[in-house]
Amino acid sequence: MKAAGVDFDAAYTYPNDLVDFEVSDHSHGAAYRVLIPLQQPLATGEVYRYCGGSDVGWQNFVENATNQLWSARGVGGVCPDVFSADYTEGLTIGDQSLMLIVEDGGPNDTDGMADGMLTALGGIAISMVPDASQTSVVLSKNTIIANGLDRVTVTVTGAAANGLPLEGLTVAIADCEHCDRIIILPFTDRGEGIYDSALVPLGSDSRGGLICFISQSPMALTLSS
Repeated sequence: MKAAGVDFDAAYTYPNDLVDFEVSDHSHGAAYRVLIPLQQPLATGEVYRYCGGSDVGWQNFVENATNQLWSARGVGGVCPDVFSADYTEGLTIGDQSLMLIVEDGGPNDTDGMADGMLTALGGIAISMVPDASQTSVVLSKNTIIANGLDRVTVTVTGAAANGLPLEGLTVAIADCEHCDRIIILPFTDRGEGIYDSALVPLGSDSRGGLICFISQSPMALTLSS
């Protein structure tokens, strides 16, 4: 991949490793059927990704009338015949036989030319970046106090399981019982997955000092894409 000027697909993990294959024929533009036995059965959330070269990089397999993904249960690490009725379209959880139907010169052909030569590097992949809409952060303190004109700064760092920062997200207060006593300024994206905001207190205690009641339970922040 380095020789082709392409980095490894760092945001994904490949439980069945990568498969690099080349198919040649005299039928330019034909759709080829490629069987790939899988060491690990297909699981929820997995996709097929391939390397499209230095200009395209990594992307999900493009499906259309002449480019399709099929799978079958398989027995003992052996794939059924390419025309077997055991195959069903799509990636079925638990299956261990993968069939690619790939068009020569189509969107999944690395060289992009209908020249009778099909080359492809890819594999079954699962993202290591969590769905931002399902990600939440809970502050450890139940109550945050700011006296006088102090502001409480809240900083959120969004990172994927592999440590890569989650960029371009929206951060919002999801749980705050006493939000009527504070002003929550918009979160600012500082880059590298860091977002911060200021909480400005509006109420006062018996001594005249401003006090900021956040929540009786930990305040939750929701990150969304």
